[in-house]
Amino acid sequence: MQFMEELPEKLRLDLAVEIHQKMLSTVAFFIPHIKKEDNRFIGWVGTVIKPLKVREESFITKENDKITEMYFLVKG
Repeated sequence: MQFMEELPEKLRLDLAVEIHQKMLSTVAFFIPHIKKEDNRFIGWVGTVIKPLKVREESFITKENDKITEMYFLVKG
């Protein structure tokens, strides 16, 4: 969403929360942050997360892989 980079920061973060709220509300780590009035953290997360679909029987990561990303399993 390239247009979001042109928005003021507060509006960009608020919009990111709204766009990703359903997914973020399924991850226990994010729930306390979503309910806060000042949700800059959750807004920031919403600006950097990217959905990833992985086919059944595929691996996201394997043992001993270098950790460079974080994944939140929403369904599966």
